[in-house]
Amino acid sequence: MSLATIRNPILRDLGLDSNSSLVNDAKNRILDYINEAIQEINILGRFNILKNTATVTLATGVEQYALETNVDVNNIIGERFYIDSEDLFVSKARTNQIFQEEIIRGNTGLPRLWTPWGSSATQVSQIKVTPTPALAQNGLLLTYWYQQELSDLASDSDTTPHQEVIIRHMVKGKYAEYDQDFAKRDREMALANNLLKKVQARNRGSVRFTPLTRKNYNLTDTIQGTY
Repeated sequence: MSLATIRNPILRDLGLDSNSSLVNDAKNRILDYINEAIQEINILGRFNILKNTATVTLATGVEQYALETNVDVNNIIGERFYIDSEDLFVSKARTNQIFQEEIIRGNTGLPRLWTPWGSSATQVSQIKVTPTPALAQNGLLLTYWYQQELSDLASDSDTTPHQEVIIRHMVKGKYAEYDQDFAKRDREMALANNLLKKVQARNRGSVRFTPLTRKNYNLTDTIQGTY
């Protein structure tokens, strides 16, 4: 939804004319609250609408790689990368000690492990891989899925995939707090939280629980062994 379609109903609810130049202060405050709400939903997020894919190109002798600009290293789905052409998964090291032990071996070849590695000068998340890619791995694509970090809105035409009704209730709650109308703040935030819970539940879907029995034990063991 666009910034205008989120903001203008909030202004009308406050009894303000969205076309008036006299409400610029309210517009700016509401814009701040909208972006604050988007960032809060980002933190909550594991929403399928934000799922995306990207690649990193391996280079000979290079261990560190920058991710996409809208990627938080903590939002890589499954915490693993894969090299499709090699039918190979590159998993996240469970501990720094395990990663260090692999590094000191000094091996080169197809990466098997990765670990978060700070951020670049432009504040883009980075990873470090081991073993270090050799000449044979130069140009191979390291693919990953991730949950996007949504950017702030700035102009009326800017859009967000998040549900506008949730953002509106969050913004109304924040504006009510600014007006020191705490009863309205509590009502609006309660509505926003209830809607968020429903969206998160729908996003997860229902998972049928099958009790572990002697009959299905071997099947379960086989499935787990393939991951």
